[in-house]
Amino acid sequence: MIKSECYRQYKFRRDRRRAIVRVVVRAAAAIGAGVALGFLILGVTEPRESLAKMETVERVLETSADMTDEVVETTEAVTEDFTENVAESATEVPETETEPELVEIGSFVVTSYCPCEICCGKWALSRPNGIVYTASGAKAQANHTIAVDPDVIPYGTTVYIDGLGYFVAEDSGSAIVGNRIDVYMTDHEAARGFGRQEHTVYIVK
Repeated sequence: MIKSECYRQYKFRRDRRRAIVRVVVRAAAAIGAGVALGFLILGVTEPRESLAKMETVERVLETSADMTDEVVETTEAVTEDFTENVAESATEVPETETEPELVEIGSFVVTSYCPCEICCGKWALSRPNGIVYTASGAKAQANHTIAVDPDVIPYGTTVYIDGLGYFVAEDSGSAIVGNRIDVYMTDHEAARGFGRQEHTVYIVK
């Protein structure tokens, strides 16, 4: 929505510039035509025609001046109109979504695991088509899936682990009991390198 609103404001400014250029070009053409006609008329060499021709030039120049005033007024009106449209569109920008409510559920020991046999034991030998299914039936995803004690954090719950980010409770493990969380990774060395950490955990409402 913000990106769309920025484009709308850009389009208003672009159209405003184009409108101003058009009216200024028309004004210049009108003034140029008047001046050219004046010089053409003044080019008449007969003295008896000079006064009449001068009066004609004056009328042409007065007309050009009137057209110039009209162009200026039109330009100002166009500018004001587009300015108002941009201002109105700016007020129509919807408010950004509010931050999700976080409910603290305590401090948890956080570790990490991967789908290898070292981390998952016999379950690593049953990967249909190489897909890692979790205890909840969902497909395991790095930076998304965590193993929990479902009696503490039910499956499907989105949690925020302070310092790590948002995750979804989709898996469980025999060693994951109480205030324990295991973060799913795809690489065993990365999982080992994660080590054992302690973080405050929040339920996302």
